[in-house]
Amino acid sequence: MRPRRIFITGLIILFAACVTFGAHYMRIPSAKGRQHIENLPIKEVFSSGQLTFRAENKETKAVLSIYESSLSPDAALHEIINAMTQQGWLVALSTQSMAIFEGKKGKCAAAQAYISQDGTTTASVIMQR
Repeated sequence: MRPRRIFITGLIILFAACVTFGAHYMRIPSAKGRQHIENLPIKEVFSSGQLTFRAENKETKAVLSIYESSLSPDAALHEIINAMTQQGWLVALSTQSMAIFEGKKGKCAAAQAYISQDGTTTASVIMQR
């Protein structure tokens, strides 16, 4: 049980750091401004949201996707959780604003949804390919 707790805690820290890094350092644009979307062949997990940012870390094969939506954060996260479980991910931990997933062969993913400064819902998903 202890290794799983350490794994989940590490994943939460990694996800928070990635979102913070992406929002601060890369200046994630809103849908109203310019967009950065890398063309990566992945299955979308939030079809109701508008993709505003996507990039991949080539070393870790981690893909960060940022979406904006008019849905509430709860509804956005619920849709992401449903899409991820349909793709074979298992929910390792879920709270009201974020979820952490375990995949096959030790892969992991995390999703978060919150109200941004302009009042829209921003949802972010980071997953290993």
